[in-house]
Amino acid sequence: MREAAVYAGTRSTDNGSSLIGLWNKIHENAVFWMNIPIGSERENDLSLLDDAIASIVTSSITKVEYNHWHGLCSAAGWTSYGAIALSWCGVPAFAGVWSGWLGSGFPLDRLREFARPARFINPALLPQADSLSGIATWVKAQGYKDAATYDLALCAVIAALKTPLIFDIEAEKLRKLSPQISAFLKSRMLQKSGRNAEEEALLEVWSTSVKGTEYDVWEGR
Repeated sequence: MREAAVYAGTRSTDNGSSLIGLWNKIHENAVFWMNIPIGSERENDLSLLDDAIASIVTSSITKVEYNHWHGLCSAAGWTSYGAIALSWCGVPAFAGVWSGWLGSGFPLDRLREFARPARFINPALLPQADSLSGIATWVKAQGYKDAATYDLALCAVIAALKTPLIFDIEAEKLRKLSPQISAFLKSRMLQKSGRNAEEEALLEVWSTSVKGTEYDVWEGR
């Protein structure tokens, strides 16, 4: 009881969770996740940490007012995890999520640890699409004014998919893309079995696009 008095005056949810405590739990979870050692239990441990952060955003962050969480993250400094948590605060828009993520400087690339935050974006705000054309149409409809926000939104939605990405856009239209989008599409195309000659050619185009950039994380190809 005396220890609790130390936190008197701090903002808390109606279930008693302090906003500072929630912020710490989310970020400690992310650090633990990145440092799980390789071994037979690694995937199970990663899954448990995923379940834990999912529980935090769905059971506690949903009780936090948008302005309160936004203010906390602005004061502490934006992080990708702070930004995605904002999507659970009841605001039906992505503006604060994307600007917060971009402000963090945290890269969103196809590597598992860097794509992880996108998997915890509130699915109620995401498009009900698993095709590239459907996702691209939805992102375009949001009316983002700058390329950085557009690229982040497109790649984050792809990263959040729980099913394989369906490639349904003409190959010719996919040849001149930003390195970030090229890297994401390349990673998803490499997961596709039975690729045809046109798709193999696209992989070469995307490899050239990302070569020498921060998104060039492949060895060999």
